[in-house]
Amino acid sequence: EYDDLPQLENGVGMVPLFLHEAKRLRLKRLFAGISAYKERSFVTFAGSSFFPFLSTFIKQLQGYGLNIRCYEVVNTFLGDSVTVTGLISGRDIIKTLADKITAGSTLIVPDVCLKEGEPVFIDDVTVSDVKAILHTKAVVIPSTAEGIIEGVRRVCNEGLSNTI
Repeated sequence: EYDDLPQLENGVGMVPLFLHEAKRLRLKRLFAGISAYKERSFVTFAGSSFFPFLSTFIKQLQGYGLNIRCYEVVNTFLGDSVTVTGLISGRDIIKTLADKITAGSTLIVPDVCLKEGEPVFIDDVTVSDVKAILHTKAVVIPSTAEGIIEGVRRVCNEGLSNTI
């Protein structure tokens, strides 16, 4: 916060908030409640600014046996000086992940990448387009540490009925 103004929308507060929330999660307990998570494969991504933080958290999840990988997506749509996850295009995601997603993997898409209330990236590519081109399933999650866990939980425990 700056005075009484939350600093989330411009990204300033998103990293500290994510790190704080990740630290508070009781991962061992959370994973005990997820069935079949070791049998599934997940892929997620972030812009260059957030990638180091996300990758540290992903390594923690891997330590609990979760088969999840994350990749840095460089923004060629708006230029590589634009490094925030919220401005990543669908085309850049496709280009980055085309040779990295394996059959049966589920793509975890942070909601911050999408137009509010729509499954559409900044370049008008849809989540369905990304799924079709990459031949994968996808789940849209809140852009939080807990959101990642909840996305995994939905996929493992409920199937993909709540995914896009």
